[in-house]
Amino acid sequence: MDIPREAIRSLVLKYGVVTLRGFKQDDDFETATERWGDVLQWPKGTFAAGNIFDIKTEAGTKLPAQTLEAMSFHYDGMFKKKTPESTELGDPPVFMFFHCVEANPPEDDPKHGNTIITDTRRLLSALPEATVERLQKISLTYRTSLFEYQDRVHTSPVVITHPMTGEL
Repeated sequence: MDIPREAIRSLVLKYGVVTLRGFKQDDDFETATERWGDVLQWPKGTFAAGNIFDIKTEAGTKLPAQTLEAMSFHYDGMFKKKTPESTELGDPPVFMFFHCVEANPPEDDPKHGNTIITDTRRLLSALPEATVERLQKISLTYRTSLFEYQDRVHTSPVVITHPMTGEL
């Protein structure tokens, strides 16, 4: 993937979401993501291998991401630590990459699923100011028994300031 990093970064900062098409399914995608910074390493022995979390339906799994069940509101990487030594959980990732190998089945198929990705800056700008102010006062609490975070609680504000643009 020989795409100028700064050009893509500018588009992401402007639009929030950028779709790139035409990649093959191989290590080129993983290598390309490494150009953007440190890639979250999923803990060994979990549902992922290194940098890649292969989202697919698995019989008998306890992981919502690998079932046909609805998932709670979340962002990927929300249970990562601030540093490998830290007991404090980290901040939302600056960039997330998704590689779709096989598109979702049609909506009338029982195996249909969606990944919803939103530029929340646009969402917040469309809301009344009073609603945004109310959302800024709310935090969500998450728990997981995954990884080494047994019963760790993570509290995150619903609205945060963008780390690079300063926007809500």
